[in-house]
Amino acid sequence: MRLVRGTNNKKLKKLEEVTGQKVYSFSLPPGGKCCPNSRVCKCRLNRKGHVIQEGPIRCYAISIYSRYNGVRALYNGNLKSLKRKLKSPNAVKLISRCIPSDAEIIRWNANGDFFSYSYFCTFVEVVKVRPWQHFYCHSKAVKFISQYLKKNGGLPPNLSISLSYGGTHDKLIPSLVNDYGMKFSQIVMDEEEGKTKGLKMDANDSKAALSPQSRIFHRVHGIQQKDFYRENKTCPK
Repeated sequence: MRLVRGTNNKKLKKLEEVTGQKVYSFSLPPGGKCCPNSRVCKCRLNRKGHVIQEGPIRCYAISIYSRYNGVRALYNGNLKSLKRKLKSPNAVKLISRCIPSDAEIIRWNANGDFFSYSYFCTFVEVVKVRPWQHFYCHSKAVKFISQYLKKNGGLPPNLSISLSYGGTHDKLIPSLVNDYGMKFSQIVMDEEEGKTKGLKMDANDSKAALSPQSRIFHRVHGIQQKDFYRENKTCPK
């Protein structure tokens, strides 16, 4: 498993500049089996490596993943290594050892998502044994997170999760926000729509990483289907 320094990502580089801390990220292949709870941005690659779009929004991450061999090799390698470690009774220790010692803020699943409840639970245990580092992520795995919170009552203080609208269990998000003070994020067409919905832009990931109870918007970006921007005045739900 390989984590990458944030200086290779514009948003994470800005987060480093704002916080003065070293930021790393861990990624899995986007779409398909690694994003089982996606809906509006549901995509997958076919056997020829072409993006098959199944939702109204084309996933930006999978467009990058399909285009660059180095990115595919990195993310596929991470998935293979992660799955192997998750099968071990020492999964928490094995995953923890892969995290750079100089990392101060870590974005988990910068691409991809929690593909099983077991994976999510193991990740939380990894966070617990590394209290000197701060972890954060965006996730549509709302069902797994809800299941964990109902059983355990809360998350470690060094973990911030923003629940992402546009997944298969959006209906659970309001209660998680009210009962557990969870953050949430939503895709919008532009800044005007985001402000209309009472959301705030997070240009450097600082709200997702460090701010409590944030309501965040992300502008839809990347290559979309023909006439997508002209035909949609508000983001598809």
